[in-house]
Amino acid sequence: MCAGSNRIVGVEALARWQHPERGLILPGLFIPLAEESSLIVELGRAMIDRCCQEMHQLIRDGHLDYVSINLSPRHLRSPSVVEQVARILARHDFPPSALQLEITESLLLFDFEQAEQRLSQFRMRGVRIALDDFGAGYSSLSYIRRLPLDVIKIDRSFARDISDDRQSEAVVRAIVQLAEALELQIVAEGIETESQAERMTSCGCSIQQGYLFGRPMPLNDLMRHLKAKG
Repeated sequence: MCAGSNRIVGVEALARWQHPERGLILPGLFIPLAEESSLIVELGRAMIDRCCQEMHQLIRDGHLDYVSINLSPRHLRSPSVVEQVARILARHDFPPSALQLEITESLLLFDFEQAEQRLSQFRMRGVRIALDDFGAGYSSLSYIRRLPLDVIKIDRSFARDISDDRQSEAVVRAIVQLAEALELQIVAEGIETESQAERMTSCGCSIQQGYLFGRPMPLNDLMRHLKAKG
C-alpha cells in the first residue's frame, strides 16, 4: 500500500496447502520439508507460473504494478532458474517489471558470487529483486551495495516495536537513508495498526505491507477487493 496515494501497488503471493484430510496446512510446516528436497524448486516454478497466468489481467488493467514471490536459495542455485523464469514470462506475455522475486539474507551465507550472478541475469531481463526481512539477519553492507537490488523490505520486528521504541525508529530512519543513498525502494513489513503506519510514514517508509491493509486472501477475493478500490 502506498501511504501517500492510498493505492495498492503490489501483492505478495503465498503458498498454502489444502490437504484433503488435514485441512489447511500453513507454510511453516511444509516449506522446511520442501527445502530439504528438490520439491522447493518445483514449488517455486509452479508459483511463478501460476502468478504470471492469474495476475496478468490485473497488471494489464492497472489494478496492480507488480506481484512479489519468494525465491528460495535452493531454487536460485538451480542452473536453469533464469531461463525457466524467462520462459514463463514469455508464455504468459507477462511484463518482467511486474514480477518481483524476493530473496532473504540467509542466501548471502551461501555462494554469494553465484547469487550475485543469477540476480544480475534476472535484472538484465527486467525482473525486480527485493531483499526480504532486512535487519533481522547478518547481511554485510558491502553485500547490499553489490547485489542488484530494487527493493529493501524492512523486517516486521521494527514495525512491532516502532510505536514505543525510539531505538527502532532510529534504525528505521537509518535504513531509509541507506536505501535512498543506494537508490532503492523501501517497503515496511508487518504493519498492523494505524500508529505503526503513521510512524513508518514519518520515517520515510511510504510503501507498507501488513494486516492493516489486508490479510491473505484467495484470488477471487483479491480481484473483488482491488476492483472495489477502483
